[in-house]
Amino acid sequence: MPKPVTHKKSQRPAAKRSSNIEVSLSTTPDRPPQHSDPNPHWEFAHPPQPSLTESSSATPLESGGAEPVERPSKTISYTQVGWGPAPKDSRIGHRFSRISRFSTDFAGNSCKRQQRRDRIDSGVNTLHSTESNQRKSVPSVVIRVPFESFEESLNRGSRDVCKRQPSKAVAPISFSPPTSAPTRVIRGPFAPTNAPPIAPSRQRTLTSSLNAVPPSATPMSHPPEIVNFGANIRFRPKQYYEPRTEDEVLDILRRHARDKIRVVAALHSWSDLLQSDDAVVCLKRFTHIETRVDDEGHTHATVGAGCRIKFLLKELGKQNLTLPAIGLITEQMIAGAIATGTHGSGNHSISHHVEEVRLAAYNHETGEPEIFTISAGDDLRAARCHLGCMGVILSVSFRCVPQYYVGEINAKYQTIEDVLAHEEDSPLQHFFLQPHRWGFTVQHRSLAQPLTDPMYRLDMRLYFIGFFVTFDVGLHLAFKLLVSVLRSRSLTRLFHRHVVPFLLLEDKTYIGRSDQILTWEHELFRHFEIELFVPKEHLPEAAEFITEVLKVCDGATREPSEKVAALLDRIDMRDRLASLHGVFTHHYPICIRRILRDDTLISMATGDDECWYSFSFITLSRPRENFKQMADFLADSTTRLFRARLHWGKYFPLGHDHARTAYPRLDDFTTICRKYDPLGVFQNAFTEEILGLNTAEGHPGS
Repeated sequence: MPKPVTHKKSQRPAAKRSSNIEVSLSTTPDRPPQHSDPNPHWEFAHPPQPSLTESSSATPLESGGAEPVERPSKTISYTQVGWGPAPKDSRIGHRFSRISRFSTDFAGNSCKRQQRRDRIDSGVNTLHSTESNQRKSVPSVVIRVPFESFEESLNRGSRDVCKRQPSKAVAPISFSPPTSAPTRVIRGPFAPTNAPPIAPSRQRTLTSSLNAVPPSATPMSHPPEIVNFGANIRFRPKQYYEPRTEDEVLDILRRHARDKIRVVAALHSWSDLLQSDDAVVCLKRFTHIETRVDDEGHTHATVGAGCRIKFLLKELGKQNLTLPAIGLITEQMIAGAIATGTHGSGNHSISHHVEEVRLAAYNHETGEPEIFTISAGDDLRAARCHLGCMGVILSVSFRCVPQYYVGEINAKYQTIEDVLAHEEDSPLQHFFLQPHRWGFTVQHRSLAQPLTDPMYRLDMRLYFIGFFVTFDVGLHLAFKLLVSVLRSRSLTRLFHRHVVPFLLLEDKTYIGRSDQILTWEHELFRHFEIELFVPKEHLPEAAEFITEVLKVCDGATREPSEKVAALLDRIDMRDRLASLHGVFTHHYPICIRRILRDDTLISMATGDDECWYSFSFITLSRPRENFKQMADFLADSTTRLFRARLHWGKYFPLGHDHARTAYPRLDDFTTICRKYDPLGVFQNAFTEEILGLNTAEGHPGS
């Protein structure tokens, strides 16, 4: 077989980059790709279609898979677009992507963990086979995305972000359309077959430290052991798939119509939603991004289920666009993020903004797997936060917003009432309850106009570097040292009282892009987490209750305050709290974020309440049994006292009674799930127990 021909741009020699990522497009010998004049508005003929001797079907990544599809006799190789290094002005955390990818566990076993993650990420044992003619060809795809700009009001809650310079009020943000509309090209391994190829003169060879999609999938000798981010979930499925096309997904569903199937994404979850004893599907190869402009000038993006949020933000940023909601971390895949209602602060969850979902599921009447497009009604509300119970999500669509800038000012307060008093002026703020000092550290955030002064840009760059070194790395290392090496409660208390308060600079404004200010490198250190959501009406009381519980668990006091004691007597849990005296010294600041009401069926912020506040409890310590005792008590008591809800994707110690009480529309959700999954193929022990999806209907069509 002739070797692939790789077009490389001479002005960008590949030697200056780490490694080339190439995706091959197979063609018939008599149809080479056609290219026309390479300017920003070029037009192309339709791309050559792959010449295969048989239809492609998914092969489980285990020994004994289906015979590989025969490759055609001629191959034209194109370089991948869109996986290069982050732009120069990216946040410092993005420049340390290699550090971020390692997600180092400084308590040990980091090398083994990385090997597991690399193995699962790549999905193959060997990327370079000597018998390349036995691999399946992976059609490369080019999507042409028109670059447009918009003028949209993003000034809700704007304020003077320069506290010390009142004269510099924030100007309204406006977006002027460019003089021309150059075409942007985004490549992914899966997209419509009629996408045009890239002209050779417009190509560039890009490299990345990310794990790239290999040109073909090599079956594993056996399915991998799947380990989640927190390392509290480990299992080895009987079969493990990484499909490339919708037809392959349908083939998987057809094979396992009598088994169980669960879909995994970035594994950044702590609940048992992930587990499956039968088949596991990973959609990491569905990474395409396609944007379109509607008649009103708004841009809508359709994103493959396996596209990571950090890559999506980068590609949208090239068009001066961003996501309508941004969470604290960006490591998740988009389908996994909406599956459990991932959220940020001062906005709805990402799930709320989803306009359309494309998924593979079963026809209720025939029992055959089909592709469904859901764009309205309760079916869409269910799919927006689906917990993997409706089928295999293939892509999601949402409306983008113009890129915006956020101003941030750090401050300290002693009471939560003082924090909430600034909420109207700082709608994007989030804050922390500091253990052992029992005050609040607030990051006031609101929309701001970008500043172009060179000295200020340098100051911002130094701030991002300092924040990364001090908080993303340094503070976590200190906590890890205190709780895992020294194991000293007294030093932990002293550190929070006399060191942490001086780490954050106050009364100074920092302005950056939304994806720079609103995100953290939270994934660098392996941790364990539970997150509780309480409605706004119960926030002050819940904060006081949580403070008293943490004090008792720390051993600082034996009895809670009279007010909290009365609450515990009401639910007959006072003796249970007394039994936890001194069981665990909490060492990590409790992050509190505001989430606006969601238009979903079972996301944590759905319902009639205007907004909800989440309390995130994180531990870096091991073993975790003592933390779980405290978390179990907090979950049980706050749900009964303050109508609290638990994050679906984090530690979830409660059962079906909680789900039925917390979510009035749970029955509507389960009915819709059975509509797309009549035999319960997409369920596991968690969804059957917690959601009550343990009664499958008869086989459709029988």
